[in-house]
Amino acid sequence: MIFMPQLLYAQFEIGVNGGICISGETVYQSTLSVKFLKHFKAGAGYELNNVYNGNNTPFLFADYYRESGKVEVYAGVSGGIVSATAQDNTESSGSGYVYGVQLGATYEIYKNICINAQVDAKYADVSFDYTHFLCGQGTLTSSFFYFPLTIGIHYKLPNLIKHKAK
Repeated sequence: MIFMPQLLYAQFEIGVNGGICISGETVYQSTLSVKFLKHFKAGAGYELNNVYNGNNTPFLFADYYRESGKVEVYAGVSGGIVSATAQDNTESSGSGYVYGVQLGATYEIYKNICINAQVDAKYADVSFDYTHFLCGQGTLTSSFFYFPLTIGIHYKLPNLIKHKAK
């Protein structure tokens, strides 16, 4: 309840980014964030990538940011859950977790419309339950790092209540 009045003055932002991982796989992210404390924003997002043959990752994130004119630079942490399918000839699906760090910048090109660039370092740990026609059934655990580089468009929604000048 303590944050509810702050949310009335909060700056909400939605974004869509796309890019590639350093290893060549594609990645797409959509986010919704809110700035409600000075230099702090938090939010939720959804990532689709083909790092391990297609995964769906809802995630939460928190960033520390600094603004100067039309530019905002930020760094933060993120974490989420993974739902994936294996890259081999088995009928398998997996689940697990992912967490990481991000560094990015946003530049306002026109009234509340921004260009965003972000680089992430992420660690994923996924357990696959598989069925193979020769090997039978089992569980395989896969852990790995991946490094998405994305660019995109973000939109800052108008504040619900404007701050009064003192």
